[in-house]
Amino acid sequence: MDEYRRILIDACRRLLQPIARIMLRGGMTWREFADISKSVFVQVATGDYGIGGRPTNVSRTSILTGLTRREVKRQREILHDQFDESLTRKTNNATRVLARWHQDPDFSDGDGKPRELDYEEGEHSFTELLRRYAGDIPPKAMLKELVTSGAVEQTGDGRLRAVHRYYMPAATDTETLRRAGEVLEDIGTTVNHNLGREAEEPSRFEGRATALHVPRAAVAELQALLEDKGEEFLYMIDDWLAEKEREAGKDTDTVRLGVGLYFIQGPQQTREESDE
Repeated sequence: MDEYRRILIDACRRLLQPIARIMLRGGMTWREFADISKSVFVQVATGDYGIGGRPTNVSRTSILTGLTRREVKRQREILHDQFDESLTRKTNNATRVLARWHQDPDFSDGDGKPRELDYEEGEHSFTELLRRYAGDIPPKAMLKELVTSGAVEQTGDGRLRAVHRYYMPAATDTETLRRAGEVLEDIGTTVNHNLGREAEEPSRFEGRATALHVPRAAVAELQALLEDKGEEFLYMIDDWLAEKEREAGKDTDTVRLGVGLYFIQGPQQTREESDE
């Protein structure tokens, strides 16, 4: 086995480990995962390896993936039947609602502090907030989700208070799994772009700050530091993105854009192991 192939396999094992943990926690078997991976290989080969901007034909997809032409056709049919853009809509809209609750002067004090809102009374109510920023998701369904996740609470007089600026589903909620998929996709997409970009194409920022021999007692300190400075940075980026969205005209060419931060903690490692 040549060096490149060995490193490719090692990289594959590393990136699959967190995915396997998520899938096993949800009760998925390796056979189900293998079946899904067929569809994903076909989806990527079809979309990314076409010529002249057109989808890759069945024969080339078969060559790239190692699947038979018949299996490629079958997987394309599965993909067509299962494609559903609404899967991430709920998570994205919940985050958008909370962010705009803090940013829109109709629902905040102008300094990033959200006002307490009536459910539907008054010009600037919770239902009006959702009408602007939650798409077609019913207000009662969205309120229940935000309250369950701890992002919103009801005051003693029945008004609604935003507790958090970002939506984080409960640990056992299906939205947690959807969000996990989105996060891993975003990180993987950035890494893949940097690996395969053309020489004249700019790289996308991706960086880490790590050390191998940090005292375990420092874990809580870094968590607190990241909660403070990390959230402060993300709020600044969120405000900047919101301003750019407001500047976008009806006919403006738009893209999804953002930044992600994540905490890193690995297993205990001795100095001898790291020096090998």
